[in-house]
Amino acid sequence: MGGVLYGLSIWRSIAAMVSIDGVLRLVLVATVLQFTDDMSVIAWAVAAPFVLTPLLVWPFIRRNVVNRTELDVGSKQLAWNVARTVVGSSSTGVLVSGFPLLLGATSGDASEAALGALVLAITLTRAPIVIAVLSLQSYLVIHFRQHGATIGSALTRILALIAGASILLAALALWFASPLLVLLVGSAYEINNVVLALLVGSAGLVAALCATGPAVLARSQHMIFTAGWVVAAVTTILLLLLPGTLETRAIVALSAGPLLGLLVHLSGFWRPVAVGRNASDGG
Repeated sequence: MGGVLYGLSIWRSIAAMVSIDGVLRLVLVATVLQFTDDMSVIAWAVAAPFVLTPLLVWPFIRRNVVNRTELDVGSKQLAWNVARTVVGSSSTGVLVSGFPLLLGATSGDASEAALGALVLAITLTRAPIVIAVLSLQSYLVIHFRQHGATIGSALTRILALIAGASILLAALALWFASPLLVLLVGSAYEINNVVLALLVGSAGLVAALCATGPAVLARSQHMIFTAGWVVAAVTTILLLLLPGTLETRAIVALSAGPLLGLLVHLSGFWRPVAVGRNASDGG
């Protein structure tokens, strides 16, 4: 439903759906926590809005959606496109939300304090860049698709913006991040400024990957989308298994994995598309 609303550019309905989903989840989880700490019940409270929100929103958006949409591919091609996109999105989850879990699973000899400090630093350094771009995935697909022949210029501008923001934030982190982190959460979470700056730089690479992904999807290059994210996720996991200090392994994995995925996306994106070819075959 979200994809349909983005495709039709019904922005108020999109905002309403996203807001209702978040508020409903907050209310349900807060209510459940008043009566139990059973994780299975809490999990249902988290999951329920995915079903309830469309049911609540549909009566208000139905007239703006019905008979205004159509699929540009057949059912088999649609299923194949969806399957590849889901695989790519799952790899996104591994690389973004799942990274702290991967880091902990591959760092058995690290102290809880050191691991906690690094996970906190990764979370904070990713928030201004990665989470912002990640939240705009559906919008970016529509944005790139509307640019048509100028999609390359649109992608270049967004990548330049991400690069500029990453460089600025990395420079700020190099000078101010460590004392600010100590001020906010205490001395137990003190991390070297250079490490924090490098983490910001790696976050910029992940954010760039979050921008190239929608660009290749806008050109119906589903296989390129999936390949880029899978390469990034697998590379990250493999690099975490190598010997080295906790911080070194994290920085190398967070940088090299997204960089390789980015190269896959860009090489596929800039590859000439044959005239008359059905773009929906995934490129």
